[in-house]
Amino acid sequence: MATHYYLAKDRGKISTDWLVSYYSFNFETPDQFEKIRFGQLRILNNDTIRGGSGFGVHPHDNMEIVTIPLSGGLTHKDSLGNIHQLIPGDVQVMTAGTGIRHSEYNLFDDQETNFLQIWVFPDRKGLTPRYDQRRFGPQNRLNRWDLVIAPRGQAPLYINQAAYFSRTDLDASKNLDYAIHQDDTGLLVYVIDGKIRIHNETFISGDAVGYTGQLKILIHATNRADILAIEVPLSN
Repeated sequence: MATHYYLAKDRGKISTDWLVSYYSFNFETPDQFEKIRFGQLRILNNDTIRGGSGFGVHPHDNMEIVTIPLSGGLTHKDSLGNIHQLIPGDVQVMTAGTGIRHSEYNLFDDQETNFLQIWVFPDRKGLTPRYDQRRFGPQNRLNRWDLVIAPRGQAPLYINQAAYFSRTDLDASKNLDYAIHQDDTGLLVYVIDGKIRIHNETFISGDAVGYTGQLKILIHATNRADILAIEVPLSN
């Protein structure tokens, strides 16, 4: 088993008058942050945007993009004609494929919005662009995994990659194990909020830790914890 650390204290940071972004993997910034990816997982950003602000229209291609609002809300518009609102509990997926343009703006003028933006390399290039979103109730992840993204037909949402996204809210002192779904995958555990222990190592809010060559891990919640598990192929 190999362990890969992407700790909150080591994350890169972008700060402007409207955006604060903490990134676990390097995103073409001029600093010396060297961690690039975890298998087919390319981007794991925790973004906060000021009220009345947001990401203007911009293009993407050949990437699977997942957005998970944590507080506040977003207004999404794209070149496919989609206009949607996202609030905590929603999960958004986009296949950028041959090309898509979109904007993500704070739904509110008077409060910040915090969300995760996650990019995964697709299993092939040149796909038809696609958009989808679903709402997931918090009761479905209390002290258990709620599988929100998986290969087509296995969960409410899918991306074009053999990837699995699961989320849990663990009460303090609860244990929960995670068993990988397939060979040649790595598991990245991201602590959205709280404090956990894995293999006698402690991780706090904003920490991510990746495991390869491990069939199962056991997570212990030291405090109540909101956790996202991302399982991705190590190679394409």
